Amino acid sequence: MLLSESVCFAPERWNELDRTRHHVGGWAGHSATVYQQDQVILFGGLQADAAVPSNRLCRLDAVSGEFIPMDAEGTPPSPRWCHSSAVLT
Repeated sequence: MLLSESVCFAPERWNELDRTRHHVGGWAGHSATVYQQDQVILFGGLQADAAVPSNRLCRLDAVSGEFIPMDAEGTPPSPRWCHSSAVLT
């Protein structure tokens, strides 16, 4: 079952994000990587509407709760789910 709720955990409190702000729908098995303290990069996963692996890329602004689709240069990785990711510095 894929849920379409979006929640964010701030120290000692769960906050539900406003789904009217570029909500991305049900999504599972994606990677979520913290970037620059207040941004989370989400990649891949299964989308509820298709139940097939995706190579969708978006950014969550943890301050505003807004999901922002991203375009990146180069050839994207093949669609995948249940993977991991990390920021290299």
